[in-house]
Amino acid sequence: MKNGLLMLLLLCACTPKLPHLNNGISRNDRLDYDLPDRKDSSVIPTPLPGTTCVWISGVEYPADYDWRGDILRDDVPAEIFLLCDGKKVFSMPAKPSRKISTEPNKHHFMEDAMFSEYCDTSGTYLLRNGKTLAHFEGQWSLAGLLVRDGKVHSLWRSQRGKEIMLAEDDSVAMTRSAATAIGSLTGAPFWPTGALYESKERICFGYIHEESGFHVVRDLNDEQVWQDADTERIFDVRVVDGKTTAIYSRKSGGIFVRHGASETCISGLTEAKCIGLKDIMLFENGGRPWLMCRYRLNDALEYFSVWDEDHMVAMQLYQGHTYIDRGQVTLLSQSRTGGLCFMGPDGSMVDIDTRSYWFSWRCACVHKGRHYICLTPREKGKPSIWVDGDITELPVNGFVTGIYVVDY
Repeated sequence: MKNGLLMLLLLCACTPKLPHLNNGISRNDRLDYDLPDRKDSSVIPTPLPGTTCVWISGVEYPADYDWRGDILRDDVPAEIFLLCDGKKVFSMPAKPSRKISTEPNKHHFMEDAMFSEYCDTSGTYLLRNGKTLAHFEGQWSLAGLLVRDGKVHSLWRSQRGKEIMLAEDDSVAMTRSAATAIGSLTGAPFWPTGALYESKERICFGYIHEESGFHVVRDLNDEQVWQDADTERIFDVRVVDGKTTAIYSRKSGGIFVRHGASETCISGLTEAKCIGLKDIMLFENGGRPWLMCRYRLNDALEYFSVWDEDHMVAMQLYQGHTYIDRGQVTLLSQSRTGGLCFMGPDGSMVDIDTRSYWFSWRCACVHKGRHYICLTPREKGKPSIWVDGDITELPVNGFVTGIYVVDY
């Protein structure tokens, strides 16, 4: 741990401008951003098998409008757009009458469709490609979204109390009161479908009940998570490789991961060594339980680390997000200069831009060793896409909300 921390501090002190993580981009990966005439279409084209497409979602405003004052105004014309390899292939007007919001976290590109959520006094709406898919009574926020076999599964949390709801298309499949869903669609890159996910072809989610504690649900089968008298605190619960997995501390000392029937003590990460240990999250990588945690280590600085059970894979000094690409870990975070930087699997750091920012982790991805990030300038200007050091401006007056690289 000490050696890893020393290396990290040395890296952060230097923060060198290193060569690209990959030696440029092939001709086929270069994007053409000459957009065709805008057309409001409810159909998103299906790419040809064997191709790789770069999808970019965002919000666009009239050319003469300064959107930075208030992105949630509903009296200014705006549209949600979708680019495929630089060409605008889909757009939908964002306005209350269409039940579509400009809020960055209210639309989600998934399974070649644009899903959006909207909530007002008339209830909660889930739309697919601008058309209403479901309408629910009450005010809900989307916590998880999963498409399987043509069915849209959604997990919702109430805005007016502790209650969760699971739905399939427009039908309610399950509700739980006095409950809080574990996870969210805005939580982390290794949870692309949020609090709702698949494991061994079963649809899963977890929740915390006010009286009975942690639960996991598999295909509507509700299971209370095991704990004994020595269990002090459960940090997170998730189904990994079809097995109920929990990370927790014991009153007798130590932090443990229980994966099915096996239990492992994480000797390198204990509350005795860490001050203010918090935010431990489980995720699956190659069928194994991995975890990401945020903690203070004997000083006022916060650290972020990724662990493969008892082995620390990566650590970063600044708040960021963890991306998994073919089992390799890449961290994207704020740099010391206030910009963004990547820390690759080999520990090398690459500064990106100090004049731009991003709205969420969905504005970046790692795909087959290539690093993609969509940047929105802090001052006036157009957003751009950064691909392993090559930057291309997008001819859009607005901001980008997500980038997705998909093999077909």
